[in-house]
Amino acid sequence: MDIEQIHRTLNAKTRRWWFFVIVIALGYVPPFASRNFELMRFMNILRTTLGHSLYYSCKPAFPAFQVIAIIMFILLACFPTRMSRPFAVYASLCYILFNTQNIAITEKYGMSVVTMNIILFSLVATAWV
Repeated sequence: MDIEQIHRTLNAKTRRWWFFVIVIALGYVPPFASRNFELMRFMNILRTTLGHSLYYSCKPAFPAFQVIAIIMFILLACFPTRMSRPFAVYASLCYILFNTQNIAITEKYGMSVVTMNIILFSLVATAWV
């Protein structure tokens, strides 16, 4: 398949009414917790997961990612045609890595995952590809 045919197919599928219903419905997938899970307390699970996420264990890498982002933006501004695909791959990778914000291992809930965020971030990452 050439890139134009893929683009036309994706365009045709994502312009349907049911695509938007599915995307909105995915935003209501409940979180997951390996223990002490009660659906009525899902806000507590969300708060705990987002407050103790694996993202915070990656703090030493934050400056490197900021420098890479600045370099990518400069290169994209200077060489838009050559850097558009590498930038899209970089953006997709960032969204995949953002998923670490939605996973935590806590004493109260064990491993907990904000499932709806994982799904939606992954959809955005896929869109960048």
